Amino acid sequence: MDIAPGTLLIFKPAPALQAQVVEGSRVEFMGETLSFSGAAIKAFRQIGHPRKVARGPDYWCWEGVTLTEWSVEKQV
Repeated sequence: MDIAPGTLLIFKPAPALQAQVVEGSRVEFMGETLSFSGAAIKAFRQIGHPRKVARGPDYWCWEGVTLTEWSVEKQV
């Protein structure tokens, strides 16, 4: 993903949870550097919905759209 380091991402199921882009597809979330998916799994645990897997870009939002939607729009 081409998102600048320092950009804040919002967790769609719980907008109070945010992650900060570190580089590429890595974010800092709750003091750890994780992939988008790893951060989503951890965020789901935080809101009481534990999961073993999660497609991170489907849940992290930037400028009001998920990273999955943003990636598709960028390709068009």
